[in-house]
Amino acid sequence: MKKTLFIVSSILIVGLVAFLAYWLLLEKNTAPTDSTGGFPTGRPTTQFPDTGTGSSGGFGGFGDTGSSSTENSGGISVGGGIGTGAFIAPTLRKLSDEPSAGAVAFIKASTTRVRFVERATGHIYEATDADLAVNRISNTTIPKVVEALWLADGSGYYARYLRNGGDTIETYAARYNETLKTVSGTFLPANLQGATIGSDGRLAAVLEGESSTAINIYSISGERVRTAFTSPFSEWLPVWGGAGSLFLYTKPSYSVRGESLRITLSSLASEPSVRGVSGLSLLASPNGSRAIYSSSSDSANRLYAYDFTAKKAVVIPLTTIANDKCVWSRRSATVVYCAIPETMSTSMPDRWYRGEVSFNDSLWRIDTTTGGTKIIGTLELAGEKVDAIGLTVSADDKTFSFINKKDLTPWMLTTK
Repeated sequence: MKKTLFIVSSILIVGLVAFLAYWLLLEKNTAPTDSTGGFPTGRPTTQFPDTGTGSSGGFGGFGDTGSSSTENSGGISVGGGIGTGAFIAPTLRKLSDEPSAGAVAFIKASTTRVRFVERATGHIYEATDADLAVNRISNTTIPKVVEALWLADGSGYYARYLRNGGDTIETYAARYNETLKTVSGTFLPANLQGATIGSDGRLAAVLEGESSTAINIYSISGERVRTAFTSPFSEWLPVWGGAGSLFLYTKPSYSVRGESLRITLSSLASEPSVRGVSGLSLLASPNGSRAIYSSSSDSANRLYAYDFTAKKAVVIPLTTIANDKCVWSRRSATVVYCAIPETMSTSMPDRWYRGEVSFNDSLWRIDTTTGGTKIIGTLELAGEKVDAIGLTVSADDKTFSFINKKDLTPWMLTTK
């Protein structure tokens, strides 16, 4: 009898210890719940419409928002592993199976990080090159964010979504509180189009009026800094060329010869830039001295690097859609990184924006002075291929973040 009691007691003790260990592990890995229970105050809580497969995953063509996420990251797939000794970060990582509104790669406290916003909930998640964890780091829920434009240091972002499932585009300038794990901010004017963020955190966007269109600049605090340009023509897209200049180019289509302007913000003087290019897609360098631009017609696709000082274009022997699939180096004013499709048919980017075609990309380094190119790696993991958009790069040029347009999932590439 005593022996039986001893065995039963031992089993109960072992079971209790196992349960406590499991509970503690779960408590450690579970993200904090939302203490506020909803969207930041200032305007009514919004709900997104259910949308089908879209074009670029942003305004003007939504991607499939998918289902709401669980408390974890939704299943992490990695392209490498842990060896003996020090941790070795995988080269390519899929950070979540859930759609993301946007991501950013940056360095903080000597650790390289990628933060991204989950579309369904607006929760912020973070991955680092120190381990394989993907942790939820925000307590604030912003339902169904379509686009998140991040500050370069990961301290905030512009959340963009549709109000109450309608057609009104809202833009919320959000700052992340590292201590409280919350997001707070203020609203910008409704229906801002073609929004783009600069390296200093300012937002440039198109605001259409009854008789004219304004290109306005806003700060992360929600203030309108100034109106940079007005025009009776509404089909402009802004691109930053450093803190001192802004480029405007016409919305790209293979059937239209695109035009672009350069605006000097100190004087608001404008001058023609790249002109007469079918399917023009343009991305200016951070100091505004250069641009990478692509052209597309019903017969050919081409990629160029342009030096505004020398007024000279260099042909790049690759093809892509420059504004959507490239990011400038953080270390060199003449280097740009681009996601390059394996194959790219004509009549772009129209068919790609409409979601009729999808690309399988590799990441390339391009020297815009010589036109020299070098492949960094193929964006494929366990048979899953990537059509990369929304590229960002860390300050040391070694870590990239991007969104896979095929399913809007967030990814991280480490090259060191």
